[in-house]
Amino acid sequence: MSILRRSLLLGAAACVAAAGSVAATQAHAAAEPNAGRLTLTDKGVLVFTAGAGVANDSSTQGTLDPILLLTDEAAKIEVDPSAATMCTSITDRKVRCTGQPEHNINVVVKLGDLADRHVALASYPHLPELEGAGYIAVTVYGGTGGDQLDGNSSSAPVVFYGQDGRDRMAGGAQNDLLDAGSTVWWPRRRQEVIGNGGEDTCRGAFVDALSCEL
Repeated sequence: MSILRRSLLLGAAACVAAAGSVAATQAHAAAEPNAGRLTLTDKGVLVFTAGAGVANDSSTQGTLDPILLLTDEAAKIEVDPSAATMCTSITDRKVRCTGQPEHNINVVVKLGDLADRHVALASYPHLPELEGAGYIAVTVYGGTGGDQLDGNSSSAPVVFYGQDGRDRMAGGAQNDLLDAGSTVWWPRRRQEVIGNGGEDTCRGAFVDALSCEL
């Protein structure tokens, strides 16, 4: 085989290999799911809707100024154009949103089809002179799957709806609404709801409720 012919064959093989590598990379990127999408409604409510097939490991944390940090360790968070004027990605898995001074940031988290986790973290003042201004009000919908919803360290009231699945949820020191959902398991296994102080409303099917005003 001539040197020229061998060079042409090797070059063609290299091109095929490179094309295959690019195609594999693109296919992997296309197949990687998002943790979910963050949108802003016309009422000024931020809504995080989880993607299908992701076991979300999310949290919300806020300051009284108010600033919101939304994190999901499971996958990338997509910021919808509707929320882009208020929110920006710090990393693929963390988004920072800035609200109006002396107004609450209202957040709705809609988890998806697997066993998900959400933690509502404490709301602290960013600057002492702004203490007592807005805070982060969080409502979480667990969706299907056995979810863990934790508001134990939140200084603002939380609203948790477990929906389907065997859920475990805990409120914080404020007056929380904790609804484990109407799913009845067979064999029956209790869902767990813990109020952790405050005058809480706790409900659901076959629930073990501690320190709650039912």
